Amino acid sequence: MLANVLPFTSSVFARAVVIGNLKKPVIAAEDALNYRQEILRQAPDFEPIMTIMLTNATTPQVISDAAKNGVKVLKLMPRYFPLESMESAYPALKEVRKHNMIFSIHAERSSSPDYQGYGEELYKEAGAILYCIG
Repeated sequence: MLANVLPFTSSVFARAVVIGNLKKPVIAAEDALNYRQEILRQAPDFEPIMTIMLTNATTPQVISDAAKNGVKVLKLMPRYFPLESMESAYPALKEVRKHNMIFSIHAERSSSPDYQGYGEELYKEAGAILYCIG
């Protein structure tokens, strides 16, 4: 997919946020660095803005390491993180804030029964997140 998308993207844009929802998702600094290198090998003048995915394994240390290695965004996507676990993510989200990273929520509507109501629940949860990491 990267080989198909990157030539177009890099010909139009100088930089872009790169979402790490790969077969093996980008969930830590090392993953982001490896993916960044793969992108730069194909488009050396392009500036990828790197993300890591929020998972149950995302700790404050994972966030700190990612930030120190240039990751700018923590991405929440339904397939990588169940909403019922959101409270367990608060320590990592506080670290995101400490490093001035972006917390990006992927809340599209889906016809999949697994994601029914997910977007609506995320909007409710967002208020709780902001309150808890305040």
